[in-house]
Amino acid sequence: MSFSSAFADILKGTLRGHTITMPDHDPKASHHRSVKDICSHTDYPEVCVSTITPFVGNDLDLMNVLEAAIKACSFQANFTISVVAKHMKASPEMAAALEDCKEQYTSALENLHRAMEAIPSRDLGTVTVMLSAVLADVSACESGFEEQKTALSMPHSEGMVSITASICLSIASLIPY
Repeated sequence: MSFSSAFADILKGTLRGHTITMPDHDPKASHHRSVKDICSHTDYPEVCVSTITPFVGNDLDLMNVLEAAIKACSFQANFTISVVAKHMKASPEMAAALEDCKEQYTSALENLHRAMEAIPSRDLGTVTVMLSAVLADVSACESGFEEQKTALSMPHSEGMVSITASICLSIASLIPY
């Protein structure tokens, strides 16, 4: 597999370019509409709904939706780490190129865990700082590929971890301090 193919695979996340739609007869349909309303305040409303809905419980206050968003982002980070690890096995060159990336995604996952720990006490300052750190970690990995993407005429594309972290920050910004 080529380096550019590996990078494209790493950025995909688990949606593989498709949105997940909830059936109308779903008992959570009213929850789906409420999540949709909250997600409309993000830069990626469709991705927000499709990634968060599986993690939402019965209580749809903003803190619980934020918790679901962090769980969705953590899921994407874990998935991405597994994809990176798979590609690292392809060749020593690929392993060397992706080692820093794996560390950055692992750091992002740790920061997501810290953000989740701050939710019960409603420590939105810590939540926001940790979510911002997630974006910094992931963008450090993705920026390492900018030259490669330019050389290969690949358009700039954010990975699912960046997108879901951005969604988390957008939802956190809706919560009054």
